Amino acid sequence: MGTRIITIATRRSDYSITEAAGKSMTVEELIEELRYLPGDLKVVFSNDGGYTYGYIEDRDIDSEYVEPEEEE
Repeated sequence: MGTRIITIATRRSDYSITEAAGKSMTVEELIEELRYLPGDLKVVFSNDGGYTYGYIEDRDIDSEYVEPEEEE
């Protein structure tokens, strides 16, 4: 029997962490999306339209404080 997997498609869309964050979902929104999926699904990242894949471990999750960007 095969392994059940959920894929999260990644994007390389921005060169600024704050610009990417402005388009991204919150932790609460992500939890809501995952809430009704079976807890034993493996999580895999799909890169480049499914050309390559990546995995995630607990040590890959980090939080970062970013100062607001100054207006020019």
